[in-house]
Amino acid sequence: MIPIGFLELGITDLIEILVIALVLFYFYKWVRGTFAIQAALGLVFVILINAGVSILGLSTLNFILRSILDVGVLAVIIIFQPEIRKLCTAWVRIQRWIVSLDGAIPSLW
Repeated sequence: MIPIGFLELGITDLIEILVIALVLFYFYKWVRGTFAIQAALGLVFVILINAGVSILGLSTLNFILRSILDVGVLAVIIIFQPEIRKLCTAWVRIQRWIVSLDGAIPSLW
């Protein structure tokens, strides 16, 4: 364990940070240049406006914005269907590659 201020950072923490950083990097690389960035910014904007409306106690606007966010989940799935399909296809390829290596790599467990 490496003490950093009030934190104690271990090797598993470092591995976890590295994995999360790699996932976020490749996710950004995957969506860069697509409509996904604009849609995500729009979604963040609606969430921020909804939070402000909620704090101010504007119940009608809060209801409308929550309804937009509820439908937004379905809209995101429909709009990004081609990207979701590519992601699933890539995931299946990775799984097949891992299974093909299963016999080639000795088991650690």
